[in-house]
Amino acid sequence: FLGVSRAGGPATKRNYPVVGIGKRDPRQPGLLMPNPFFVAPDWWDWYSRRTQAVARKREFDKRRDVLLFRGACGPGGHERLKLMRLGTLNGAVDAGWTSVDGYTDLETCVADLSNQLGAKRRKRDSELSTRVPMVNYSHYRYLLHMPGSATGSYSRNLQYLWSHGAVVLIWRHDALEWYYPFLRDGVHYVSVDETDLERKLVELRRDPERRRRLVAGGAAFFEAHLRGDRLVDRWRRLFDGLAAGQSDTPPLVSQSAACSCDAGMAAYASCEKCEITRKRGNTVAKFLGL
Repeated sequence: FLGVSRAGGPATKRNYPVVGIGKRDPRQPGLLMPNPFFVAPDWWDWYSRRTQAVARKREFDKRRDVLLFRGACGPGGHERLKLMRLGTLNGAVDAGWTSVDGYTDLETCVADLSNQLGAKRRKRDSELSTRVPMVNYSHYRYLLHMPGSATGSYSRNLQYLWSHGAVVLIWRHDALEWYYPFLRDGVHYVSVDETDLERKLVELRRDPERRRRLVAGGAAFFEAHLRGDRLVDRWRRLFDGLAAGQSDTPPLVSQSAACSCDAGMAAYASCEKCEITRKRGNTVAKFLGL
C-alpha cells in the first residue's frame, strides 16, 4: 500500500490501496488511519491521563470564562484569519497567532490571506500572541479547534482538546480524520464559524447545565474513540482488511528500497531519524511542541 502523510490527504486514485492521515475533502480517495501525532498507544495513554489528572484539579467554575485558541498562520489559514478579525468579542475570546508556516514572517502571511479573502488588512491582525502550553489549557472553560494552517485541512490540535475537561468548539470545515464521523454536534462539541461564534458563546456562558453535558460528552467521546486501545483497533481493522486482500506472491517493493526503525526487522536497513522512536514521556511532548 501507499501511505500519504500530507495534511491535504491522498489526491489521486491508484490501482493499489492508499492510506492517509486526513482529507481536505471527504470525497478524496484513500483509507484513513490515526495521524502520527498520537505517537504510540502507550505514550498517548500516558500523556492523555496526565492531562486529565491536571484538568481535574482545576474546578470548571473557577476557570477563565473565555474561549482559547492558539495556532500558526499559513497558506491554509483563511478561516483562522476570520477568527482573528473578530477580536476578543468583549473579552470572551483569547485567540492569537503563535508562529508562521510557509511564509517568511507573520505580516506577509496575514497580508496574503487578507488579499485572498478580499479583506482590508489591519495592523492588529498580524500581531504575535504569547504561547499557552497545553498543560495550561485547562485554565479555560472553552477550547476552539480550527482547520489546519498549511492547507486548511485537518489539524492535530483537535485530538488534544478532549482531555482538558473543557467545552470543545469546532470551526465548521470539510476536512476529515478517521474519527470525525462519530462526532455529534451538540453532544460532544459545538460547531461555530464567524457568523455565530459570538451568539453561541453567549448561550454557553448563560447555561451551566449545557456546559456540563458537553464536557461529559467530550470525555465520553475520548474514551469511546481515542484511547490507545481504540487506535490499535483502528490500525488492526485497516491492516487486517488490507492483508486479507493481498496475494500470496512476494512483495514487489525491494528490501533495498525499504527501511525500518524496528531492530527486530534485520532484513531492512535502518531508517533516518530513528532516534525519534526512542524518545519517551515529556521528551516526546517537547519534541511535538506541546
